[in-house]
Amino acid sequence: MLKRMLLLGMIVPLWANAEIPFTKQDLIGKWECKVLIDDDFRSESVVEYRNDNIITDNTVLYSLSENDDLYQIEKIQTLSKYKLDNDKISYYDGIVQSYKIDMPNYDRITAFANYDKELMLVIKEAMERPEIEQLVAKGAIGRIRFLDKNTYITAFESIDEDFPTDIENNHCKRKI
Repeated sequence: MLKRMLLLGMIVPLWANAEIPFTKQDLIGKWECKVLIDDDFRSESVVEYRNDNIITDNTVLYSLSENDDLYQIEKIQTLSKYKLDNDKISYYDGIVQSYKIDMPNYDRITAFANYDKELMLVIKEAMERPEIEQLVAKGAIGRIRFLDKNTYITAFESIDEDFPTDIENNHCKRKI
């Protein structure tokens, strides 16, 4: 649960910048983000900040390695409002628009041999979606540090101690 919260907290990029001056217009547009928590948890997102204070987020979470029997891929689409306040951004009124789970190696799990994969994944989605919805609805506050006009890194209140040091695997780039 904690790792999932950390990933979800990093799905929605957050804003603060001491080095490079910014305006709301600098954030407007689409961003491709990637986050690596550890060898077992990573995510890729396409995030769009709109001028009307709406953010859309399409994220794919990868749990465990591709060779692991329990390897899991979660696809999550969210819609939230955001408010920029000096060096912070708040996300609120978030909803999950869609949530889908896949376990590509499901058929290799002998304990599941007598169970229909689609039925089991529907049950898994029904159990896990409320958890995701609670995290999105709760909202978040954080900071962003722009490395240049097309790249930023994030840090989140109550999750991160500071900005990531592994910038190569934890950043957002403007989608052109």
